[in-house]
Amino acid sequence: MIVSGILLVGIGFATTFMPVEFSARNDIDLGGNIGLLNDTRAAGAGLLGAGLIILLGAFVRKLAFTSLVVSILIYLSYAFGRIVGIIADGVPVEGLVKATIVEVALGLVGVFALIKFKEDE
Repeated sequence: MIVSGILLVGIGFATTFMPVEFSARNDIDLGGNIGLLNDTRAAGAGLLGAGLIILLGAFVRKLAFTSLVVSILIYLSYAFGRIVGIIADGVPVEGLVKATIVEVALGLVGVFALIKFKEDE
């Protein structure tokens, strides 16, 4: 949960406060489209908040279940969306393919952690 949380906090922060620079790392040009920038920042802030909840769950036992569920939903939803995109649109740049692999891995780690968490209750 610590790795999942830190990763989302970092991505959320970068997407919220530096969306043009963050997206450019994967050859994505947000340009001067104010609506697209606004939408990107909003999604980034959502990831930032989710990352904070996940990170807190690593240290606050009462939040562990919630943070695991949030982590699983975020990572597997992003992976699913990327896979749909690959099928519908083709293979994107290498960085986004790597992101898909990391998202699947962290989502599945979350599933296994949730199963372990429920067994320990």
